[in-house]
Amino acid sequence: MVLVANKAESPSAAAGVYAEFARLGFGEPVAVSAIHGEGTGDLLDRIVDLLPARTDEVPAGEELALAVIGRPNVGKSSLVNALLGEERTLVSQTPGTTRDAIDTPFRWGDRAYRLVDTAGVHKKQHAHGAIEYYAALRSLNAIARCDIAILVFDAMVGIMTQERRLAGIAIEERKGLIVVGNKWDLVREQGGDYTRSDLTGAVRELIPFAPFAPITFLSAKTERRLGSLMPVVLELAENLDRRIPTAQLNVIVRDAVLTHPPAVSSGRVLRIYYASQPGTHPPVFVFHCNDPDLVQGHYKRFLENVIRKHFNFEGIPLTLEFRPRREREELE
Repeated sequence: MVLVANKAESPSAAAGVYAEFARLGFGEPVAVSAIHGEGTGDLLDRIVDLLPARTDEVPAGEELALAVIGRPNVGKSSLVNALLGEERTLVSQTPGTTRDAIDTPFRWGDRAYRLVDTAGVHKKQHAHGAIEYYAALRSLNAIARCDIAILVFDAMVGIMTQERRLAGIAIEERKGLIVVGNKWDLVREQGGDYTRSDLTGAVRELIPFAPFAPITFLSAKTERRLGSLMPVVLELAENLDRRIPTAQLNVIVRDAVLTHPPAVSSGRVLRIYYASQPGTHPPVFVFHCNDPDLVQGHYKRFLENVIRKHFNFEGIPLTLEFRPRREREELE
């Protein structure tokens, strides 16, 4: 707890704060003036001193949260039951049968996971009643608190608007993303000569904003190709925590900028001096440059593609931040 005395605009008021309020028993008070911004630096210092030590790395063996998301009746609950090897959630042909998000811990290999089976998201939640509406809210909340989102769609129907929306939300929330086409057994029986490669290409065209997301097909009901999912999950878990050495990253960025320099914008040229990766889970890359306003969208995508080309970040959205820096601190 930090005791803050506001409206201490004058030096005399700030000086009298300690004597006046220290007797309340909440420790040394901080005098600030919110309207003028005075004392806010001291307040932030006090807050930072009280924060626990931060680590971006996930401790070995810690649970990895997986959220199973998708439209109603695409087989999310069946997939959860197949992965767990037992019926933990109600399975029914009636869309929207699963009402709650059910967290279930399990182990695969030597790693612990927490599986969240979410209620499906309808295109228009209010059209299906209050229960479905709040179930949809819990589904979106599950995305917010997971590490990897497993987006399940009906392979017999294909990617719909709802799936595209959920994929976009998962990426905006900076979660790992895996796209799973369920009911693969029916596709094999009724889909003619279509191959997994054909269907994968069709899915890619429908979610062009997520080219990094792996796509797999399986049947939760018959467990056909069920074993293809967890190795992908494990790979994404490793990619979430992947950290690139600063020296290696700067060599790659420097070569990319020299080979494909940014275009001139308003008579000025973007100059990138230094790059680093300060965070993981998910990965964050910071580029120090002369002016962040000169960074154009296509060049940002180019730099992201360069990073992905050299390092395995499959299934993981990357955050690229651009910050101003003095020109004399040039990339070496």
